[in-house]
Amino acid sequence: MITLLCVGLVAVSMFLPVYETWIRESEIHRQVGIGIYKVYDIDNTYVSVHNGFGSFYAVVSCFITFLLAIGILLLPRESTIPIIAVIVYVLSVILVRLGTISLGRPFGDNMLIGFYLILLSQTLLIIFSFYKYRRLKEEDRYLNR
Repeated sequence: MITLLCVGLVAVSMFLPVYETWIRESEIHRQVGIGIYKVYDIDNTYVSVHNGFGSFYAVVSCFITFLLAIGILLLPRESTIPIIAVIVYVLSVILVRLGTISLGRPFGDNMLIGFYLILLSQTLLIIFSFYKYRRLKEEDRYLNR
């Protein structure tokens, strides 16, 4: 149940705003497509809001979620799936953080509700996958006595 709830949250997060970034007026015509939630201006400065389909982090998170859901539901005794998911997840969070800074100054990117839902869902799913793996190992130990 927890697995399906986390998968659902990540799926919904793909349609929510994930981050917003400052763009120049000359870049407005390129800000069209499925990954753009909206473009608006503040004092002659333009801001582009991206949904999950416009975020590499969100797409990677969907892949991790799919991998973990398969692992939890179909291969609960497999230990490599949660470990690989943690490595990819930590790397993607580090890349998101590095992508929002430039020589110590922030770019002005703001993470929005979709980012935080994905972050929460992924964290819960990874914790649950390790918990379930540990619980199954303990049950095996008691059965083999």
